[in-house]
Amino acid sequence: MDWGIGGLPCFLHLGEALKSRSCAVSCFYFSDAGYRPYGLLSAEEMRCRVVEVVDYFTPDVLVIACNAASVRFAIDGLSLLRQGKTLVFGMAKAAGRGLRMLLNADSAESPSILLLGGRATVESGYFQNLLGERVQARVAQPLSALVERGLLDGPEVEVTLHKLLAPSHGENYPTERLLALCCTHYPALSPLIRQLYPELRLFDPMLGLVEEVVRWLDVQGGLVGASRGRALVSSSKNGQLFTTGSRGNLCMSAKVAFGYVVPSDQVHDCLPLRSTI
Repeated sequence: MDWGIGGLPCFLHLGEALKSRSCAVSCFYFSDAGYRPYGLLSAEEMRCRVVEVVDYFTPDVLVIACNAASVRFAIDGLSLLRQGKTLVFGMAKAAGRGLRMLLNADSAESPSILLLGGRATVESGYFQNLLGERVQARVAQPLSALVERGLLDGPEVEVTLHKLLAPSHGENYPTERLLALCCTHYPALSPLIRQLYPELRLFDPMLGLVEEVVRWLDVQGGLVGASRGRALVSSSKNGQLFTTGSRGNLCMSAKVAFGYVVPSDQVHDCLPLRSTI
């Protein structure tokens, strides 16, 4: 799950990994674009929304492909929902582990980190507490809305990036600086960021999260759901997308941002969850 289309690359990579392993696991995607942006929700609002979504879909495994949503579970140490019936994997923990590995690889030469995230992600302090003074976090809330609108370049996007990435007056960036894209929408802007700021190295935690989920499934033998007489989620949902927002906007934005052509018959309105917004 994610707010909007940001988690689609995670969904696609995870689906391909499961298919290559012939796992008896079905996987579907929930876009909550009709809800308020997750980066603007309070901790309690975010926790309640995740619980509401889980109670509706009742999955065995929930992959929160959103830093703003998953950071609450990382801070609180929660990994189970529905009285222990739903195992939770989150983007924030995967991002934290990946960044900490980069910092620990060579403490003398490891890069300083400029981290971009939604307001809830940055103001949670999760990454700052985990990584210490080597990380500088900035709220980049407008970027996700631009990506949802299919804007990946042009004056509006460049001005927004410049405000976030250009050194402030009197500030000098270290020669080795890592840009952590801690919102799943931001990687869609990677080509433009590389063009405008070639000195920055980009970090996207998405593949780390996929690998974590796949490793867990491998340990379970890939058939954990089937061993209980059913797949991890209803097979009728496999490969399907559900949204509280506009189906047309989801298809348009997915194609523009990630080059993913979503068949219209695979996208479904999620009316019960929309009615609770």
